[in-house]
Amino acid sequence: MMSAKKTSNIVAAITYAAGDLLTKGAKFILLPLYLCYFSAEEIGALAVLQGISLGIAPLFTAGITLAVTRFYHDYEPKSEQLVATLLPLAAGFASIGVTLIGAAYLLVPIDWGPLFPVTTVMMWLFSGFLCSVSQVLERRFIIRGEALGFRVLTFTQFACSTALIFAFIFWTDLGLFGIALAEAIAVGATFSFLSVLIFRKNRPDFGIIQWRVLLNYSLPLSAHAFCTWAVCYADRIVLGKFVGLADIGV
Repeated sequence: MMSAKKTSNIVAAITYAAGDLLTKGAKFILLPLYLCYFSAEEIGALAVLQGISLGIAPLFTAGITLAVTRFYHDYEPKSEQLVATLLPLAAGFASIGVTLIGAAYLLVPIDWGPLFPVTTVMMWLFSGFLCSVSQVLERRFIIRGEALGFRVLTFTQFACSTALIFAFIFWTDLGLFGIALAEAIAVGATFSFLSVLIFRKNRPDFGIIQWRVLLNYSLPLSAHAFCTWAVCYADRIVLGKFVGLADIGV
């Protein structure tokens, strides 16, 4: 007879798999919308902006989000206080990273073209900032074995962002800015709600962190995650610059 623990693990695995299939499969409903309302160049620009937004998560948080998975149980009975401490720490690192990239975009004399205005690029950076910091909470659900809570969180974010994207595209002229704004609102709302719940019971305490151990673990993983992103997504940026955004959009 199967033990309760094995049964729980199987249910969790099914929950994660079903959630991935649902959210990733449902994203295809946006493709007809993009094809109807955006040109090939705009879809190419969207691919570049999404790639940049995904790339800043592991780099800007210095791997702090990955440390939640590794050290959560090591800090028992102060595991939740660890999460409450790593949240502002990850936000601080990400804020520095977003500021540096934003400053470089403004100061480096490169003509990125009319599809990359300052407001749009900054909104995508801000969306990436929120997504990167919210990974602290997502990994908390995973390490605690709360598969259903994790899926409720990610599906809520997806459903809200999808609804807002439809609204912004149909009823406004926000374009690519609106897509980033929709994702920022969806992630920001769920992140704020869960952060309030955590901070109500736990206060950040940077004194409990074993800094050398944490950074020795997180920093190399941050570099590894960024290199993985570069292999998978950096080609969008290079192709966009040398062959044109329309080729990426197609």
